[in-house]
Amino acid sequence: MTTKALLTQASLGFNQALAAALTQGGLMSKVIYLVDIVPALANVTANYTQYGFAVSNTDTANNLQAMAAAVAKYGEPDPQDFATSLFCSPQNYTVANVDQTYMYAGIVHPTTHLHAL
Repeated sequence: MTTKALLTQASLGFNQALAAALTQGGLMSKVIYLVDIVPALANVTANYTQYGFAVSNTDTANNLQAMAAAVAKYGEPDPQDFATSLFCSPQNYTVANVDQTYMYAGIVHPTTHLHAL
């Protein structure tokens, strides 16, 4: 199973567990709106240019390979552990203003623009 499929399955499972717990605890009537982000993200991905993105989910805003290579120079035994959006910063952007034109900073985390949407 791909990373995307696993994350989608985890998200759907969380949503189902949350709704069940709220219902069982008698709290569902107090919930104004449960946000299911999966359909919203699918819509943005399908229509990414309409939302102001130049790149959909096909590439990352940060140069993950360069991030791993930089850490490897310091002798890190597992440099790929540092090639994630947890360590993203403007110094690692692939192009200027990428946090506004790409959907994802790394493999799973949204950029500033996608997060704002």
